[in-house]
Amino acid sequence: MSNFTLFSIGNHTARSFRATGFYVLVGICFCVLFKNAYADDAELRKPASWEAPEIERVVQGFGSWLTEKRDLLPAQVASVDFLRASLQEVTLSQRLDVIVGAISMVRPDVENFIRQLEERERASSGVKIEDFQYDVESVVENEFVRNHVRLFFGRWLAQNHFFDESLEQLAQVSVESVLDPATLLYYRGLMQHQLLLKDECLSTSKKLLENEDVIPRRYAVVGRLMISDIEPLETDSLDEISRLMSDVGRRTGLNRTGTRVIEEEQQVIEKLDKLIDSLEQQQQIRRAQSRSNSHKKPKGPIKASQVAGGDASGDAQNKRQQDGGDWGDLPPAQRAAAMAEMSKDMPPHYRAVIEEYFRRLAEK
Repeated sequence: MSNFTLFSIGNHTARSFRATGFYVLVGICFCVLFKNAYADDAELRKPASWEAPEIERVVQGFGSWLTEKRDLLPAQVASVDFLRASLQEVTLSQRLDVIVGAISMVRPDVENFIRQLEERERASSGVKIEDFQYDVESVVENEFVRNHVRLFFGRWLAQNHFFDESLEQLAQVSVESVLDPATLLYYRGLMQHQLLLKDECLSTSKKLLENEDVIPRRYAVVGRLMISDIEPLETDSLDEISRLMSDVGRRTGLNRTGTRVIEEEQQVIEKLDKLIDSLEQQQQIRRAQSRSNSHKKPKGPIKASQVAGGDASGDAQNKRQQDGGDWGDLPPAQRAAAMAEMSKDMPPHYRAVIEEYFRRLAEK
């Protein structure tokens, strides 16, 4: 075999090895990327920390509690069949009503409590939580019944705008102790969102979405909206102030004029003062920069023998603007013009916050 033939074979073999090495390298890179992508996806799809029980598990949980009772009436024994049949006809968001309805078939006190809530809600004068008190802890001694009644009560409080009382009830119920954990997480996150508990709301909402494919669609949509809405919320921002003002309005609408309302009103005023001071400082800086830039621009050619500069001493009188000034005494036209100038770069709903602030300032 000639040297040329050997060289040709060797050259072809080298090219084959180089090509093979290239494809092997590409394959390794692909495997690494696929592994990382799969790991990221696995991380996103890690097992949920809770699960929504199937109908049969709900029935079994209810039946386990029922077997603890003695001397049950036939109608009370039939509550198991009622629960199983009803769960198959309702949506997941209606599951709690069915469970508490089945409990009320066995517990007359729970039935009376539910009727009392319904009567309060139908009252033409509106719901007043001060008109009735129900201590779930002392009345319901069984843990299974107590947790579900507390969840039912917490949901009712939320639906009637008693956010603080609702969260107080819901915070005492663990996800593992109820047969409708999705409703517990949904309303707990909703109350934390309304009360501006940012970190708690984010934690609860993300936990709710761990089973996004299973929970009611409404829960999933609102859960994502709560996260996107409260995540960018900044302390002392105009957005936070506006929300605090809305909460004050909600409390006063419930005839609440106690310490909590006064504290929130004072908090709003302090935050507005801080925000306005910050805006005034920014305006002063911009004006100073503007004056500095205007002085740097010569109005005409300067003679070689002329020294640039002015004849002023450079001293400025330090005048401090009086807080509030005569805002309440301004004519309506001037007050409206000042308000329009102040809120021109802000969203429309912030105007009411600023007006409320100056109204209180004028009253002082």
